[in-house]
Amino acid sequence: MFNLSQEAKSSEEKVMISAKLLIYDKDQENFLIIKRSLNHNHNPGLWELPGGKIMPSELIKVGLNREVMEETNLFTNLDNVDITTLQSRKIIDQDSSYDGFVINLLAAFIQQSIDLNDVQLSQEHTDKQLIKINPSSLQKQTLTPETELILKYFLDNVMENSYN
Repeated sequence: MFNLSQEAKSSEEKVMISAKLLIYDKDQENFLIIKRSLNHNHNPGLWELPGGKIMPSELIKVGLNREVMEETNLFTNLDNVDITTLQSRKIIDQDSSYDGFVINLLAAFIQQSIDLNDVQLSQEHTDKQLIKINPSSLQKQTLTPETELILKYFLDNVMENSYN
């Protein structure tokens, strides 16, 4: 697991938290993914999980709920949800607005019934799907790297234990 004190060694380290929510509809045995707009400068046209940047002053669950609501118009209850840190990496890319940031990727998993008619996308996204997740379906989707990491983690560590 990631330890912030090990990664952000100086008080001048720029840190960003990105949190994503994997919503599993047990009745349909599907998961919600949304497609980024082709006009977006980060991962255009790729499929991802709802979520995004948590503001420095926000509690993680509050920020994740806000992001999911902004992107999908879905209300989620994260009161009893565990949030897992999956990756921490420093961006070294002078062409990126995140150059020098330590990016912490967090993920949460919930069970919730989903009706695609209730999903109203933000301008950042152009499409929505409910998909089954298994190793072969992951190869068929054009996923963001973060989404692929979260889905693989879910398949390997969570699916067998909690969602059967």
